[in-house]
Amino acid sequence: MLVMMVAKAYTGSTKETEPWYGTAFNKRHMTPAELAALEGVTPSSLPSSSSSSVPELTLHLPKPNNFIPSDFTLVKPAVGGGGEGGKAGGGGLLPYPLKEEEGGNRRLWYKHDNVFKQPKLFYQCLLISPVVSESPTSVVCAEMLTRLVTDTMAEYTYNAALAGR
Repeated sequence: MLVMMVAKAYTGSTKETEPWYGTAFNKRHMTPAELAALEGVTPSSLPSSSSSSVPELTLHLPKPNNFIPSDFTLVKPAVGGGGEGGKAGGGGLLPYPLKEEEGGNRRLWYKHDNVFKQPKLFYQCLLISPVVSESPTSVVCAEMLTRLVTDTMAEYTYNAALAGR
């Protein structure tokens, strides 16, 4: 178990210094008495603050992240012009994306990650309209719509960004 205590009260009483940033610290094993004191701790057993300006202290695990995979087997790409395992003409994986589908106002491209073998998705939507540049009000409204959509998508894409790091 790693327990970190940070306080100005420890200034000058540290014995080690971190080499990159020069941060002073101490490192020691917890005593059996300290470990025993933490054994029955649950979020409900922690003291809560009676002051309304300080939020109640609660500990919890984060919600499950659906973007973190549980199956780590590598899949051979099934694209590339007819070669086995996504190889174009048997000569290796393609270094450029392939247009998988096109119709109406959309195009779908696919490119297998040849280096890290990691699945990724990049979605880009481009709306073109002459109405946007008709007036300053239209420009501001279009910018507000863009920010609204980006902000709305942030809640959903946050877990994907965490899983991809």
